[in-house]
Amino acid sequence: MNKISNSFLLTDKFVRTNVEFDSRVKPHNRKRTEWIGEGKTFFDIYKHNSTYRKNIKRESYSGNETMIDQDVKWDLKHKWIKKVKTKDQYLRDENLKTLDQYMDQMNFKKIGKFYIRNKKFIVEYDQKYSTSEKMIYIHVIDNEIVRVGSSKNKFKYRMERWEKDITRVLNNKKHDTSVNEGDEWTNLLNNRIGTLYGRRGTSINTPVGEINIYLSEESYLIGKHQPIMCKDRSRYK
Repeated sequence: MNKISNSFLLTDKFVRTNVEFDSRVKPHNRKRTEWIGEGKTFFDIYKHNSTYRKNIKRESYSGNETMIDQDVKWDLKHKWIKKVKTKDQYLRDENLKTLDQYMDQMNFKKIGKFYIRNKKFIVEYDQKYSTSEKMIYIHVIDNEIVRVGSSKNKFKYRMERWEKDITRVLNNKKHDTSVNEGDEWTNLLNNRIGTLYGRRGTSINTPVGEINIYLSEESYLIGKHQPIMCKDRSRYK
């Protein structure tokens, strides 16, 4: 396990400011801050081989596993970039004030919570959903949608498997998930509790019969929100 940051969350957002560069500013400093442009998350910045990482030129930097806190702080100090808190695009588009309003509009309910305790990933949820099938669920941390998923079979089996998989990652045991996923959940859930939203997929009547479109709804939501913990999110754009 590698700690991602001592200062930033993966969901923290940064933008390039209008502060002009002094003529003495090195090209790599210009390139990495210009790349941030109108907005990048810390997740985008810290990713392996990101444009930001490729433009870090200090002796103590040893590649993708190196923390980049000091570089981001350097850019903030010089006011080339700034950290911003913006209202999410989907809330602005719908003229909504809170994420709860947005979830309610899509008929999602708060069904539970998730957190890390003693290197164990824990999901607690309303047991009335335990035997539900063809579920869609959304993980939210600090009003940010960080993951969208679905479950064809009973919901309890999906949550049990997910708890087990992430807990194995957190404890450096053999697992089927991304190597970095444990580090990422640790960063996001440091002294935090996430909120779990869910509902059964929508059923529609077609000429061939009634069909539950939960997979289509999941794909649409991933494409719309690009949650950082959905590793295949780019294919849904």
